[in-house]
Amino acid sequence: MYPNYSKAFLDLEDVFVKKVIQADSFLKVFIETRPSEQLCPCCGCKTKRVHDYRNQEIDDTPFQGKTVTLILRKRRYLCTSCGKRFLEHYSFHPSGHLGH
Repeated sequence: MYPNYSKAFLDLEDVFVKKVIQADSFLKVFIETRPSEQLCPCCGCKTKRVHDYRNQEIDDTPFQGKTVTLILRKRRYLCTSCGKRFLEHYSFHPSGHLGH
């Protein structure tokens, strides 16, 4: 893992930089958060059970003439009470579809 300068670099709370890929024309920054207990949007029960992961590409502001893409590793949780699968909420990114 990269030294955690992500709060200063990305100005994002509780986000960790896992990998950076740099080329002449682009910069890809792979980020994630720590797992945390979530509330099921269906029944309101708490769960920590991760069902799977999905990557979401987020276009960011260009940096030094390079396109910047954040690759967010999103968790999908499973409610152990009602069986609902749902994506983790991120305070820094609105909910939406995965992908571009």
